[in-house]
Amino acid sequence: MLKAEHLLAFCLAAKQKSISAAAKQLGLSQPAVSGQLAALQKQAKQILYQRSSHGIELTPAGNELLPYACAVAKTYQQAQSFLRGDSASGSVQLNIGLSHHLVPMFTGPILKATRTYNREKASLEVHLREGYSHRLVELVKARDLDAAFIISSKGQDLRPLQLESIAREAIVLLVKPDDPLASDGRLPLQSLNEETLILSSSQSEVYRKVLGCLADNAIQPGRLLEVSGPEAVRHAVMDGLGIGVTLASYVAREIEAGWLIAVTIEQPDFQVEIVRISHDLASLDPKKAEALSAILETG
Repeated sequence: MLKAEHLLAFCLAAKQKSISAAAKQLGLSQPAVSGQLAALQKQAKQILYQRSSHGIELTPAGNELLPYACAVAKTYQQAQSFLRGDSASGSVQLNIGLSHHLVPMFTGPILKATRTYNREKASLEVHLREGYSHRLVELVKARDLDAAFIISSKGQDLRPLQLESIAREAIVLLVKPDDPLASDGRLPLQSLNEETLILSSSQSEVYRKVLGCLADNAIQPGRLLEVSGPEAVRHAVMDGLGIGVTLASYVAREIEAGWLIAVTIEQPDFQVEIVRISHDLASLDPKKAEALSAILETG
């Protein structure tokens, strides 16, 4: 029989890559947790993990089970907390992830929605976490985040999450007002040949999208400067180090003030899709589901 305790042990061991660490967190012996994992594998009728010098590594089957196991684990822990009387009556906490490029777009609306909710409902705390889109997907699947706004990646497996496409936004070139490119509102993709481009980390979906588009069209930039994120791109452009590549919404205030200029590329696929991901609200505690629904509708 499938047991919630076994799924909890699996979730903790997988996230910490250690059976002994999971046992310590659960207050059990390592053999006891190993027995729970063995029972779970027997129930699954396939190998879920393997031991390695780095701890345990999940198999493809284990990775597929993980989000479901962590979903059950989260609910199980919440039920235990309630039965112990630890739950604060009326209080709700939400953890929401934002892709680095989307922080300016969604931070204000989410916080305003939180303020409105607190005026009308019970106490709500919202914690925003910034990260790369692929990592935020992992955190939502593991129930470390309740929802996230990400830049979608082609072929990315978002099962079993719910998703909604929010918008599509063009990737733009970011230059200083005195740059020769600033006089052109739109440019063909070929204009990037031999230019110095400044992009956020290779972990960024914008970086991957841009390099894929350049490769598909046989465009060879003179030099690629990879920096830590979109904020670093903005600073590098301000310092005159090259042409930035970003989303116009990220630097909307700088563009409006005239400090920087956004130049559009005449290429239909030089854009990204913005997606909102979350778990099925029916799988959440009713109070959290109500609060998350209100926040996501605004976002």
